[in-house]
Amino acid sequence: MAYGVTKAALDKLTLVLGASFAGRGIPIRVNAVQPGAFVSQILSAEFLEMLKTKPAPGFLAPIPARRHGTDAEIGATAIYLAVSDYTNGAILCIDGGASLVNP
Repeated sequence: MAYGVTKAALDKLTLVLGASFAGRGIPIRVNAVQPGAFVSQILSAEFLEMLKTKPAPGFLAPIPARRHGTDAEIGATAIYLAVSDYTNGAILCIDGGASLVNP
């Protein structure tokens, strides 16, 4: 439960700070990356393979992309956010479409 609450709090903080800085003319952009299933210490290789065809516990459908994400995909997103002067208050979900089929 604490994990979900923390993620929701960070999403809200991203929106509030992005709007607050922009509204005051402060040239600081605040954005967030919301990754889905990526290789990590938390997710095993077996679990990631299962996600290609079966939904994760608590999800309704498997990942539409039928694969897990790569470090390069998170890196490319971070680079985009770093160079985009017009993106502010964005929460970019990088999850292979899982959030589209699992509301």
